[in-house]
Amino acid sequence: MAYAEKHKLIPTGQHGSCKRHQAIDLALTKRLTWDLLHMQRRPAGWISNDAKSCFDRIVHWVAIISLMRFGIQWRTLRSMFDTLMKSKHRVRTGFGDSDPVFTPPTLIPFQGCGQGNGAG
Repeated sequence: MAYAEKHKLIPTGQHGSCKRHQAIDLALTKRLTWDLLHMQRRPAGWISNDAKSCFDRIVHWVAIISLMRFGIQWRTLRSMFDTLMKSKHRVRTGFGDSDPVFTPPTLIPFQGCGQGNGAG
């Protein structure tokens, strides 16, 4: 986020996790937008998608292309995503980690960035 904010890569309408933005700003913007659309009698729709915790929905090749657009080097991304694709997974509970590990059932690796990965 710091890199994106420094290089002005975040759209002005984005409020989540941005410095100097508050929930009330988003609420006011949304209300004013709806009022304007109503006055102009224009049809519209609004999608509020909180994809913050969808770690398993991130498709690797899409993430790689998106991150390269922001200037991250291919070798860095290759290292990160190779690690994610070759990881062995265990279930972690309050009783400890599971003994059996699980891997993808096919040659296609699991997608996603992994919960707790700062790059996610």
